[in-house]
Amino acid sequence: MNTVFESGRPGNYFLGDPYQVVDATIYKSVWENCKVIRGSFAVAIDPEKKDIDFFAVVQVASGNYSDNSDRIYQAESGSIGIVPESLWKKTKEDIEDAGLGTILSIKDQIVLEVDDDWIVVHADNTQIVISTKIVL
Repeated sequence: MNTVFESGRPGNYFLGDPYQVVDATIYKSVWENCKVIRGSFAVAIDPEKKDIDFFAVVQVASGNYSDNSDRIYQAESGSIGIVPESLWKKTKEDIEDAGLGTILSIKDQIVLEVDDDWIVVHADNTQIVISTKIVL
């Protein structure tokens, strides 16, 4: 497994298709500049204060993917990622009501690991395992 994202910053994180929650300018700048995406990206929240945050993306085929708790992740953009709340363009309630992904409330640490068959998220004491095989 390769670690592509790690954060010790407490807060809410979105797990799912980043296209659903990040601003179009952020999304477009990452996708236009990368052919194969698997990594962590820095985004300026407030350039004047030099405040940045990071999100992680793993490229997959467009489709639906399931995790070890039978949750479904719709990867309309062909990606699954972790996005901190500071970069969301939607509210937590809107995300949950629309079923866009999973909201993780992190107290200590979140880690995203990947290999060819799995995306594994370690969120505090919870492990979420997403198969990269499309669910029909």
